[in-house]
Amino acid sequence: MNTQSLKGYIVWIYGDPPDQHYEVSRAILRDDRELAIDCDCPYPGVSSCVYTVVLSRQDPLHFRGVWTTAKERDTGTCSCRVYFNGGRLACIGTWEEEGATQSWYAELFPTEESSPNKAPEARTVAVMPAAVQPSR
Repeated sequence: MNTQSLKGYIVWIYGDPPDQHYEVSRAILRDDRELAIDCDCPYPGVSSCVYTVVLSRQDPLHFRGVWTTAKERDTGTCSCRVYFNGGRLACIGTWEEEGATQSWYAELFPTEESSPNKAPEARTVAVMPAAVQPSR
């Protein structure tokens, strides 16, 4: 099993600033098929809330899954496109919480504890849809 340890940040976009920007304390990519993300979301005057997100690959670009919070026992669904660039990942998608749909994105980087990456040519490479590929 190829497991890659990651860290980075996650942002929820609400349309009105400020967007919510939090550190991803730990993320794991397993066999390029499952992505698990833990992020601690501290709120001023309130204790922090840890979100755990578990996403599974649906096709070459799309991941879908659920998020949970341990403290409040909330749960919901989320999905995203995951773009791979060497050992880095960019996730862009939608998040369902409290009856609302939000946009979110995350950027994840390898940690020092990561298992060795496969050579770039052996890794999964996301291809941009034709509509957004640069012209030659």
